Amino acid sequence: VPGGNGPADPVGSNGYNNNDTNQPYAAPNGALIVGDSGIGTFSQGTQNGVDNPTVTIAGDLVLGNQAGSQGQYTLNTGSLQVNGKIVVGGASTNNNLFTQNGGSVTITGNAYGNPDYVGVGSSNDFTGWLNVGGGNNSLNNGAGTYVMNNGSLSAGGIGVGTSGVGTFNQAGGNVNTGTLWLGNCGGCNGSNSAGYYNLTGGTLTASSEAIGLFGHGEFVQNGAASVNTVNGDLQIATGPFPTPENGPIPRSGSYVLAAGSLNTVN
Repeated sequence: VPGGNGPADPVGSNGYNNNDTNQPYAAPNGALIVGDSGIGTFSQGTQNGVDNPTVTIAGDLVLGNQAGSQGQYTLNTGSLQVNGKIVVGGASTNNNLFTQNGGSVTITGNAYGNPDYVGVGSSNDFTGWLNVGGGNNSLNNGAGTYVMNNGSLSAGGIGVGTSGVGTFNQAGGNVNTGTLWLGNCGGCNGSNSAGYYNLTGGTLTASSEAIGLFGHGEFVQNGAASVNTVNGDLQIATGPFPTPENGPIPRSGSYVLAAGSLNTVN
């Protein structure tokens, strides 16, 4: 939704804000919310490949914003550019789903520093990121799934299971990200934050990967033609060591390589 200083466009909204349902909807600026408090769907392009629609969002794209809602976005063709962040499953634990069958998704983070930008969840954190399964503040503890069948995805960072439970299924296409985190927050969601990445096809390229950062993370690679390239460190079960001050932060992670290629590069 171009503009950056206009109201958000909630699809499936009851017109009330996130924190007090007795007050009018206090929308963040330039956002597209699919499933704000109800059930919303958004479909871009058709699978026959003859069209090339373009969607540009000045702020955030959120699927399943409030508890009890549900949001689903399907990208068949064309381009989607988000200048804030994408959150699949904010506070909602329903079937929040982003399906990419083709086209391109680019999360630029260009909204950061814009005085008109107000992120969904009353937070400008994670600008330029894709978060699957929760976010920050009022976007906590959600559940979401990203299905990558074809096309390209570019993000400054990808968090799967940021504060809730997230799953990323990649069967094809190209994913490029600065950072990949699976299971980011150990104290969130009743200490059950978890992220799952299933790579059966296509390519994944990241500057660093952390599997089980504070919560639980699982990476399963099982595709003969699949390639995971890490231009830096691949860390499994990482994060600060538990101390009396920060408490027993749970963290665990696993990487299963059944087929395909894993490359770490200096």
